[in-house]
Amino acid sequence: MHNLLQIMGKEIVRCESPEELGRRSRLWTYEDVCLALMDNTGKEKIEAIFLDMPGIKDAQWNMEAFSKMSKLRLLKIDNVQLSKGPEDLSNKLRFLEWHSYPSKSLPAGLQVDELVELHMANSSIEQLWYGYKSAVNLKIINLSNSLNLSRTPDLTGIPNLESLILEGCTSLSKVHPSLGSHKNLQYVNLVNCESIRILPSNLEMESLKVFTLDGCSKLEKFPDVLGNMNCLMVLCLDETGITKLSSSIRHLIGLGLLSMKNCKNLESIPSSIRCFTMLERYLQVFS
Repeated sequence: MHNLLQIMGKEIVRCESPEELGRRSRLWTYEDVCLALMDNTGKEKIEAIFLDMPGIKDAQWNMEAFSKMSKLRLLKIDNVQLSKGPEDLSNKLRFLEWHSYPSKSLPAGLQVDELVELHMANSSIEQLWYGYKSAVNLKIINLSNSLNLSRTPDLTGIPNLESLILEGCTSLSKVHPSLGSHKNLQYVNLVNCESIRILPSNLEMESLKVFTLDGCSKLEKFPDVLGNMNCLMVLCLDETGITKLSSSIRHLIGLGLLSMKNCKNLESIPSSIRCFTMLERYLQVFS
């Protein structure tokens, strides 16, 4: 039934404009997207492009056509190899997923007020955007395995962010200080960010539940914890360069798993950690 409804929906969209693809509200196939991007005219009605190729496909698209898609709300492009990204995107975007995005940053003029989810794994991005941007609706940022990413954006303009996924961003060396005081982040993944040496000096993240730093081999110090971060349940520090933990870690009263496997530089851990009833069973150190 689901497949039948999908087919019916696609046929309804096709009938919106059988001949002029730029006048359809949604595009699904590689052929249709290529045809729609051939010129700069007739793109005002496109609201969604959902292109998920089964294998990598080289494409030569006219990127200027994106500037005409003023109503574009959903954009997903996967397994399409391009030499450059668009210089302009719709300010109406709510969902953006573009694997292997080819440019160094998102378009400079892009307003991200409406954006809710941003997924750009394996991209060529060096900085998501330059300067301060307001993205009050943005809840997920996933830039995993973006090997050129050098720094994170200022998160004060993204107050409702819940998930920050930067796993495998091996050039990431600077984490913006705003990370340490973000009030709504629940999940932070910095696994194998091997260039990170310093995190914000203090953490006061009242909603944080999972913080994974496995493989951050140059990270020598975990931040001091200010106040009671009651929600943090999982803290993974395997194979980091951490030498010791501050006694302020006692503020993590909800911690259920602390993992510090293969931390070769670790000298000691505060004795107060072993007094945590919840944590005692799940403490993994030196194993």
